[in-house]
Amino acid sequence: MEGPAPERLETPAPLPEPDYTKKARRDFMMLGFALLLFIGAASTVQIVMQLILRTVAPAITEEPWFLWVLSVLPLYLIGLPLALLFFSRVPAEKTEKKKIPVYYWLGVFTVSVFVMYAGNLIGTAVTGILSLFRESPIVPAVSELLSESSLLWSIPVTMIVAPVMEELICRKMLIDRTRRYGELTAAFFSAAAFGLIHGNFTQFFYAFGLGFVFAWVYLKTGNVIYTMLLHASINFMGGVVGPWILKNVDLEALDFRDAADAERFLTEGGLGSLLPLAYYGITILSLAVAGMVILIVYRKSVTFAPAAEPIARGKAFSTVYLNAGVILFVLFCLGLFVYSVIR
Repeated sequence: MEGPAPERLETPAPLPEPDYTKKARRDFMMLGFALLLFIGAASTVQIVMQLILRTVAPAITEEPWFLWVLSVLPLYLIGLPLALLFFSRVPAEKTEKKKIPVYYWLGVFTVSVFVMYAGNLIGTAVTGILSLFRESPIVPAVSELLSESSLLWSIPVTMIVAPVMEELICRKMLIDRTRRYGELTAAFFSAAAFGLIHGNFTQFFYAFGLGFVFAWVYLKTGNVIYTMLLHASINFMGGVVGPWILKNVDLEALDFRDAADAERFLTEGGLGSLLPLAYYGITILSLAVAGMVILIVYRKSVTFAPAAEPIARGKAFSTVYLNAGVILFVLFCLGLFVYSVIR
């Protein structure tokens, strides 16, 4: 006699994967508002102060020390505290710090020089095209400031204040709050923010590229000190050494009216005055070529971890960039881009 048939155990249906799209949209919106306050409040104060002082004390507005103070203090004494109100609304992940050998850091530095060089070529080309619609070439305000300032002012700002504060904001504060949605997403967002806050077409392209390299380094090491050192080193090459050499080279002497002028320039030692500029150019170009080779050879090592809290497929771009906070931040920065062209 047969017994009762055994009960068939049903396999439970798999639980749906959690969708973090709504949470991600809210987080990126808060970060967009934070960046908007950071750059928006500071820029507003800078413009208002310049308008007032041009009326009551116009001479001071031409002083390099005043322009450095005006470019730095509003950002970090006004813009940053306001930005922290929104940064604090997005939880940050704790990162595990990892050490890298010196040769590894030097390799990344060389790649950074290549990215800076290539991005600068693109930015210069774009600015050159835009300059066709003006009576004079477009020169970013920071370039004018670097060319006119003494090392007493340019070194502390370009090698200490800017690398420390910008890396804390664009790398640590942004990436710690976005890497859960995917390291590649965090790197692009960090790089885009870094490029946009520079406020002009000339610097945007190389700042975006460097921002992406710095973001990758921070994602792999969790140590913002490495990116601060990279940032300071790049600023030293492009923002201290370069302007100092150009300041000490008489480029107008190269405006030859005839062959006699050219012969006089060569026979009277004029060529020697150009040697520092030639050495600098050769050094930058050599590092750029080496950086390009390193990037090509080791391109497969540039990897990014997937999202711990994934955004719904097909909604990543709209979630990250098409929200009120980020849209307003981008529009404000584009306004600064336009102002840099028409000023």
